[in-house]
Amino acid sequence: GAVKAAANVEAKCVKLQDQLDKAMINAKEASERANRLEEEMEDLTQEMQVIMKENEQAGVDQASADASLDQINILQAEVDVLTSSLEAAEAAHSQREHQLLDDLKTSVKASASQAPPSGGVSANHELEQQVRELNRQLEAQMTVVESKTRSL
Repeated sequence: GAVKAAANVEAKCVKLQDQLDKAMINAKEASERANRLEEEMEDLTQEMQVIMKENEQAGVDQASADASLDQINILQAEVDVLTSSLEAAEAAHSQREHQLLDDLKTSVKASASQAPPSGGVSANHELEQQVRELNRQLEAQMTVVESKTRSL
């Protein structure tokens, strides 16, 4: 009976050792799977950080683009103002030039009909100087507008 009992105990020990070996193999495999999963999680975390940085950069790029667009719109508004200012200056200049020409014609007619030639000449000379001065002012304004437009 004791030999049989000892054989039973030994069989149970062998059986338990087999179960323990299988459990150790399963534990080792589980540990390896856990390590692989941990590595995959680290890789995914790094990928997420890269994506987050790219999204952050895209946000910065979009903000920069928006700011550039705002600046372009501001500059376009300045160009529009300068253009209308130039057009107004040209119209005023043209109107003044016509007025001076009319004055010149009137002066020439008046001096031809009554005054000695020297009086008419000095009136003509004065009107011509006014026309030249207006032309100079218009040129100066156009130069300013052109340089501002180029700088935009």
